[in-house]
Amino acid sequence: MSITLTVFFENPYWVGLFTISEDGKSRYCKVTFGKEPSDAELYEFCLKKLAHLEFSDSYQTGIEKTSATNPKRRQREIAKELQGRSSIKKSYEAVKEFIHQNEKKARQKERKKKVIEDSEHIFLAKQQKHKEKHRGH
Repeated sequence: MSITLTVFFENPYWVGLFTISEDGKSRYCKVTFGKEPSDAELYEFCLKKLAHLEFSDSYQTGIEKTSATNPKRRQREIAKELQGRSSIKKSYEAVKEFIHQNEKKARQKERKKKVIEDSEHIFLAKQQKHKEKHRGH
């Protein structure tokens, strides 16, 4: 039996896909995380909540590997999998761009608010000056 966790970005949330493989069958469970989970948070999640997750029905996936693989070969396979994770890099860039756009909109709103306040201040100052000219008549 092997359990695999794949974490990826599915706009706008980070998602974890648990896969349990045994006897040529696999079961799946999808978990939605809010922000990008750290390694420590994932480890804690697995320790505390993995037993309570509801997995899908078993699906036939093929023959399970029963022989042990060479550690160096396994390490190369892991490195190859990590190399192909450009989607995570892209999702990180997407989140970064999203944050940048929100900051830009916030700055625009702040500038607009300041312009409105300045124009109101000028208008009130003109009214006050106008009232002072007509005082005493």
